Amino acid sequence: DEDGNIKLGKAMMPKMADLGDAVHLMGASLGGYGFYDEEMEYYEEALRLKRLAVNGNIMKSVTAAETLHCMGFSLDNVGKGDDALECYDQALDIRLDCLGDNDLRVADTYHNKGAL
Repeated sequence: DEDGNIKLGKAMMPKMADLGDAVHLMGASLGGYGFYDEEMEYYEEALRLKRLAVNGNIMKSVTAAETLHCMGFSLDNVGKGDDALECYDQALDIRLDCLGDNDLRVADTYHNKGAL
């Protein structure tokens, strides 16, 4: 569009979500080996792809919430608690909106926020 945003047809949206999930897993693998900067780069790219999958409305993407939650966890592990809290807050907003307050993933995010 005129703002430079990409609009995907409905047939491409699930493919972008799947690609975002794959990129997320690659980042998580790098983090497991101590490559935290690279891990965050992959998570950022995963979020970009997941935004595309929902035409920019990240509040409708449970999978984006998973990436944000993992980003928070990784940021906390490297001592960036304030940044971790931002990620957890975003993940929690999405999870509550999409899943309600009786989902274990919501509880997991509350737990991690409390542990900061």
